[in-house]
Amino acid sequence: MLLLAPLFAAALAGALPEADTRSFKFWIVGCDNGLLCHAAAMAPINGDESNTMSFMRGPEADDVPVVRFVSADKPVAAIAGGVRFALTEYGDYPAVAPADMPAFIDAIRKAEVIFLVGENNAQLGVVSLAGASASMLYMDEQQRRLGTQSALIRKGPRTYVPPPPPLPVIKAPALSRAEPVAIDRSALFADVGLSDEEAREFNMATYRLDANTTLALIETDYGGAYNIEYIVMLADNKGAWRPAPFDTAADMSGEGPAADGLYYGATNAAYESQNGLLIGGPLCRGVGDCGHQFAYVWDGAVFRKVRGEALGASRGRIVPISTLRASVIRARR
Repeated sequence: MLLLAPLFAAALAGALPEADTRSFKFWIVGCDNGLLCHAAAMAPINGDESNTMSFMRGPEADDVPVVRFVSADKPVAAIAGGVRFALTEYGDYPAVAPADMPAFIDAIRKAEVIFLVGENNAQLGVVSLAGASASMLYMDEQQRRLGTQSALIRKGPRTYVPPPPPLPVIKAPALSRAEPVAIDRSALFADVGLSDEEAREFNMATYRLDANTTLALIETDYGGAYNIEYIVMLADNKGAWRPAPFDTAADMSGEGPAADGLYYGATNAAYESQNGLLIGGPLCRGVGDCGHQFAYVWDGAVFRKVRGEALGASRGRIVPISTLRASVIRARR
């Protein structure tokens, strides 16, 4: 297995803080820096992992929660507290209709499980509600709704909900339509500690970041069955290559910083040319129900994290929980 040479400088000052997640019995919950809150049901330990539930709410005072189900089958209804709720579609997921949300919230506060129903009343399984009320109370606390009419759990007479904090704004250069700079592949691979023979074994893709910068993602054999580490390099228009700097590298490598404070690679990295985002993140297992996802944008000097998402705790797939968001403003061409 290839041992990568240390490539990344220690994290730069000014990185955006990322929110933690909390667990309450069979539920996990998190609220990001903009107070978008998201709770999700996890499967009981050693239980059926085919059905989970996502409960998301924005920070605005009148925001209506969004409830979605992730299921191996396609449920058409959910039964909670003896009340049947027909499901609609929200993106790729079956969801509770917005008009049914007040009754649905009231029902799940009193129930222990949700029964999912398919076509012809087929019983598709259950979702545990153990920890759901505590998770919703946590969301109310973070969004400062306690004692208000819009609270999920601890309602009160007040109507005012403080506005959410503004999202950080990252300024980025205009995306360029120019071709990536020409690469001396042998020289580049030598710079990162690979021989010509090793270089032939590894895939590499290049992308134009802006008018002055080309990105190279070099796939390695380091990482494991479902985690692939990539070396991330940049070149100027003269073809001079250097390691790509990041404002934070805590999740760029599945193992974090080395003893010398340097970083080794980006896990499962890919570049989205249409929006200029470097995405990826380490997985805890191949089904993709635990781990972390990230998105970085190039600001002309450094890659800055603009999105972070948690994937749960290896107990069924969930809709990713937002832990960090930022707005990106690009310069015009």
